[in-house]
Amino acid sequence: MRKLQLSTFFSVFFLILIATDANAIKKRTVKDFQSYCVETNALYPYCNGIVEGLFYILEVNSRSENKFRICLPEEGLTLGQGVRTFLRWAHKNPDYAEKPGIWGIASALIAAWPCDN
Repeated sequence: MRKLQLSTFFSVFFLILIATDANAIKKRTVKDFQSYCVETNALYPYCNGIVEGLFYILEVNSRSENKFRICLPEEGLTLGQGVRTFLRWAHKNPDYAEKPGIWGIASALIAAWPCDN
């Protein structure tokens, strides 16, 4: 019985953490991610994970008729290339600093690797 209670507690706790993080990420801006995505920042691995996740989502969407598509090079990408691409894009587009960070990262990736067809 004790194991079931502990298991239930940790399951609910984990779900609360996920829900809290999902709401928090919506509030983070392009400017926020610009600071997180600097390699010397402690949140760099977090930023890299977000960028890699968006790469995956955009690549999967590209297999459909979705308008948000990305076409990655056949030779692939190096680790951190997406992060550096986002940082360059954000630097060139300061007017978008207060836009949602996820939108900015996705915009940067789509702009860097558009689909020709």
